[in-house]
Amino acid sequence: MPAKDIVFLNQLATAYLEELGDREEQDRALGELTAIAEAFRGDESFRDTLLNPALSVTERKKFLRTALDNRVQTKTLNTLLTLLHEHRLADLALFIDRVRAVRMHKHAVRDALVTSAVPLLDKERERIKTALEQKWGTAVALREHVDPSLIAGLTIEAADWHYDATVAGRLKRLGQHLVTTSTT
Repeated sequence: MPAKDIVFLNQLATAYLEELGDREEQDRALGELTAIAEAFRGDESFRDTLLNPALSVTERKKFLRTALDNRVQTKTLNTLLTLLHEHRLADLALFIDRVRAVRMHKHAVRDALVTSAVPLLDKERERIKTALEQKWGTAVALREHVDPSLIAGLTIEAADWHYDATVAGRLKRLGQHLVTTSTT
């Protein structure tokens, strides 16, 4: 991607975060963007309509407004409309990465992905967030992903840190230990 495109995404990410204000509103907005990016990846007709060059930008904006009406904050919708207008909607995942990077730099917020076999309860989410904030000495923004193949437990991933407390992970480590001890 050309440098000017990265600069544009950084500038838009910075403006978006300034419009949002506090961390709670930013967390909610990042959740909205992430859900839209997942729909963009997973729903072929949604993606194809928004990227269809045969439709005018005005028609695609109308489709996006209709699809997201009352489902996202106005600031999120306006930012998505800007990406669409600038022919950058295909770069939505990269834009989300830029928003997270600008946010972390500006607010010293560390991003962590929690993957669990089942959705976290509010109490579990708060306990994990508090423990990570104490461990790292900074605010933490949790993202969540449900992966039933984990059987039970969870993993937590940050840029340079990984924690695996899943049944699948424990079984894998046990198998590796058994192989190592049986060959010695």
